[in-house]
Amino acid sequence: MATYTSQDTETALRVARNVCNAWGLSDHETSTLLGTGDGEQLERISCVIGIYKSLRTIFQTDQQADAWVRRPNRAFGGQTALEVMLNGGLADIRRYLAGQEQ
Repeated sequence: MATYTSQDTETALRVARNVCNAWGLSDHETSTLLGTGDGEQLERISCVIGIYKSLRTIFQTDQQADAWVRRPNRAFGGQTALEVMLNGGLADIRRYLAGQEQ
């Protein structure tokens, strides 16, 4: 298992916060999505960055990629990806997008 320094964690958190800003998330949504320093925070950060990267691969423009998280989606029962992510489905969205890239 990899060992991460506090500087690694701070850098990853800064990148993830930038992603949340690109998606237009509120401070509350960002803190809900990323957690607050618990043991799962790095996993959450990894999912957020992976989702961002997948969206950049799938869509032709940054605007389309960023808007996708707020669009209702039949694959999620009409919910937005953001709603799913905020309700504990962050890894589910990551897996869904990984499948879409292929």
